[in-house]
Amino acid sequence: MKVTFLGAAETVTGSCYLVETDRTSFLVDCGLHQGRQDETRLNRAPFPFAMEEIDFLLLTHAHIDHSGRIPKLYTSGFRKPIYATKATAELCAIMLPDSGHIQQMEFEWRSRKNSRAGKPVEPPLYTMQDAIDSCKLFEPVHYDAEFRPADDVRVIMRDAGHILGSAILEIWVEEDGQPVKIVFSGDLGNKGIPIMRDPTVIDGCDYLVIESTYGDRVHSDKDDKVEHFVRIINETIAGGGNVVIPSFAIGRTQEIIYEINKQADKYSEHRQLFMQTPVYVDSPLAVSATRIFRENTDCYDEEARAYILNGDNPLDFPNLHFTASVEESKQLNVSEESKIIISASGMCDAGRIKHHLKHNLWRPESTILFVGFQAQG
Repeated sequence: MKVTFLGAAETVTGSCYLVETDRTSFLVDCGLHQGRQDETRLNRAPFPFAMEEIDFLLLTHAHIDHSGRIPKLYTSGFRKPIYATKATAELCAIMLPDSGHIQQMEFEWRSRKNSRAGKPVEPPLYTMQDAIDSCKLFEPVHYDAEFRPADDVRVIMRDAGHILGSAILEIWVEEDGQPVKIVFSGDLGNKGIPIMRDPTVIDGCDYLVIESTYGDRVHSDKDDKVEHFVRIINETIAGGGNVVIPSFAIGRTQEIIYEINKQADKYSEHRQLFMQTPVYVDSPLAVSATRIFRENTDCYDEEARAYILNGDNPLDFPNLHFTASVEESKQLNVSEESKIIISASGMCDAGRIKHHLKHNLWRPESTILFVGFQAQG
């Protein structure tokens, strides 16, 4: 068996691994490189393998740094199955077309800019239609159910506790007639994060490929982070400012909604100023993703399911609003009332968040609250 790292090596984004056995070749993830320009340029590089040599793709989860080059794989000729959990397949069906839309918008912007300077412009990495077409390759699988994508390969997807549908891959391949087990962790959630079950504990392996995004630090206590989150919001709202939260549309946005909803029960009236403050989720992708989260309650942990059993939607509360149109989004920066704005993209490199940063960065009373990983650049 041979494993080649084609991304997420010496950098965080662009996850993609080529696994080759005596009889089978397959990919694990195929994500976009994000961050500095020298990293994003890697997305333009041709794949270092022939499409006909790849038998299938295993996808750990839907985040773009793990899935975002699948449409490019498709336009390069890939037509083999993509195995992922049901929730991951549903999330990719909205995320990948959204990524294609962003690629097209950036192409149009570069075209206008370069035409004035008389410079050539590269075509979009892929289009929205390319992304839609690539989603037809997905074949959903269930957690904890073994399947055989090839005669010499067995796979079980275990809950990784990272985002809805995220999976740890347990893979057995035949090597010299003997089974060899390799595990790809994908991105791992922490214990006790909102909504998601804790990551599955894997029972041994021969080889382990594990993520290390936060491998150089010790996580702070979750309760301390929530207290800090609440305090920042209360202080900003009391001072008449806005709280602008750049957030990944999938996963982190739903965690924030869940935590704000949870505070209504936990904190007394004088400590929950933000519960009387309007909260806007200003991202079409996040709106669609939240709907998918609400429909896949089988992925919830016990605490989140308890809310549902008690008749309380854990991803909704009275002062939560979802903005759909561009006009509604613009109105948020016209209104003088203090508000919480959760918007994408989480890395501030695209989407409506750039508009909100423009209108709030210069305001000393407003706060930009980062709640997730930021690539350099």
